[in-house]
Amino acid sequence: MSIKKLFTMSAIGLAMGIASASATADGDGFVEEYVTNPYGEVWKNSYGECWRDRFASTDKKLEECGYEKPMGVAEVIVTDGVKEVVVTEDAPVCPDVIVLKNLHFDFDSTKVHEDDKAKLEKAHDFIRAEVPAGCHKTESVSVTGHTDSTGPEAYNEGLSLRRAEAVVEYLRSIGTKISLIPQGKGESDPIADNSTKEGRAENRRVVIDIDTSN
Repeated sequence: MSIKKLFTMSAIGLAMGIASASATADGDGFVEEYVTNPYGEVWKNSYGECWRDRFASTDKKLEECGYEKPMGVAEVIVTDGVKEVVVTEDAPVCPDVIVLKNLHFDFDSTKVHEDDKAKLEKAHDFIRAEVPAGCHKTESVSVTGHTDSTGPEAYNEGLSLRRAEAVVEYLRSIGTKISLIPQGKGESDPIADNSTKEGRAENRRVVIDIDTSN
């Protein structure tokens, strides 16, 4: 047998071996990897079936290879910097992070505003919601208080912690069961100019970071 004929038969055998893996089971959410050309396009046989590499796996399930378009979730800004998770058709599989930054306080006050209670209820709903398969469930949440630069630094540190504790107390009062960890950063992390009234009001805040992504 000539070398040319042997090479041709080997190439055909390889192609048939790859093509035979075009229909695969979804074991544990994984399928056999797609075979692509130098341009990243999936090779297909004459029947339009995607070629597979039986020795490699992937969690990608392409529509063009017969899989339904996956449903997912994504974060969107609702109002005043509050983020909420919504179902979309082309979003990542897992929820991302909800960050409540605009929980503001009056000067030298730890009282949670009525307007902020609605934002905290959204945070409670996010924490309580079931996450899709493959995503981790948040086990604890950091609640961080901040102040403006008015007054002694040591006093502001204590005030910022009391603000965080006030937010934690409200979240617990509406049924939030997760571990909530209050902490205070005082005036050390401003987001606005403390030389203006408006800037100081922005800096008197509590930030909540809730991460349910992988």
